[in-house]
Amino acid sequence: MSEEPIGWQTALSGTPSDKRRLSARVACREDNPARVVVSDGQLSRWARARDVSLGGIGLLLSFPFAPGTPLSIHVRPGPGGPTFDWQADVVYSVRQTDGNWRMGCAFGSPPCEPELRALL
Repeated sequence: MSEEPIGWQTALSGTPSDKRRLSARVACREDNPARVVVSDGQLSRWARARDVSLGGIGLLLSFPFAPGTPLSIHVRPGPGGPTFDWQADVVYSVRQTDGNWRMGCAFGSPPCEPELRALL
């Protein structure tokens, strides 16, 4: 990543309709070795983390989950490292031109900063 991560607690300014994101979003490295699995309790899928903030995570998957679906997100940052389990709700799913799906998810309670940094 070419730029330094910005502060997690950065709030948006602007009109009330612009204030959907309450914390800064940081792009995940393209070469990050993290393994991400998402599950709705019935179906599990591999995913790739695209960006993350204290409020949520952007994922790329081959299969969409419907907005409003509660998910368990299981993250293993690298070989032999610790694993993290987060709870989130799907906010949106958008089909990409390559056939994959971009999903935005909101965390029920924010993970701690060291957990989030494992994805950067």
